[in-house]
Amino acid sequence: MTLDKGLSGLPGQPPVYAVSCHIFSDSMDIFLSAFPKHVEALEADVPYFTDIRSAVQISEVVTPGIRYWQVWLCVPD
Repeated sequence: MTLDKGLSGLPGQPPVYAVSCHIFSDSMDIFLSAFPKHVEALEADVPYFTDIRSAVQISEVVTPGIRYWQVWLCVPD
């Protein structure tokens, strides 16, 4: 897992995303069997850190050895 803090967009602009959390998995099946069990707890933690809404994106990583990742993006309203 990695956690990224947005610093800026283009020069002089605010970041598009305040925070993004990347959760890596070896397969989509493994991810889909594990993530739903924890999504409620993860969503419950968000208000402790921010009042901006969050969104989920699932992407395929093209780096050898890592097949899928899930990205939890906190985006401005």
